[in-house]
Amino acid sequence: MEILITSLTSIIGTVLAAVVPLLITNKKLKARLESAPIVARGLAVGYLENFLKPINSIMTGTMIMVEFDDSEERIGKEPSTNKRKHTFPKSCVEIILIHPAKLSAASITNSIKSATLPEANILRPGSNRGFKINYDIIDRAGDKILLIQDLVKPMFAIKHYAESYLGLSEDSADWNNMEKLSLGEFKDTVEHLRTKGEGVGIDQIAWKAIG
Repeated sequence: MEILITSLTSIIGTVLAAVVPLLITNKKLKARLESAPIVARGLAVGYLENFLKPINSIMTGTMIMVEFDDSEERIGKEPSTNKRKHTFPKSCVEIILIHPAKLSAASITNSIKSATLPEANILRPGSNRGFKINYDIIDRAGDKILLIQDLVKPMFAIKHYAESYLGLSEDSADWNNMEKLSLGEFKDTVEHLRTKGEGVGIDQIAWKAIG
């Protein structure tokens, strides 16, 4: 009986020695994985404060004046200034947030290419300082529509966080789960916060995922 107890104790000790460190490691990894959406949430708040709110503050009026580069031939020159300026009704201004559909190098590279557009300046009322934007112009029912297109670069930081801090591999199940949760948390956070108070970009903002 003593031999059996001793053997069982030895087996249990061996199992615990192997399993407990693994459980601790898995628990730590789980906690670190759960931190990724929190990081995404913080990045989303920063994006809202540093881009969406400032551009929204300029577009509080009913008309938005934009100054374009001299090469933008779709906009005529003002006779008095010889500059290419156009005033858009607020209803003719849309904001497109270009972002990677996944946190892969290919998706990020493609989103950067998609957001490579000409620059213009939204003129601040009562100020000589402009707010730089990337843009496109389309015609819709005879109206010129200004498409402000911004690359959501803070999302890129989630990839660096996952690689450098979490040590994840892109082809792992943990990566796929982290990617889905983090990108979803970023977008949900922006959408939740921009509807607070008077709102930011109400009926003007659309998300464009690039694969």
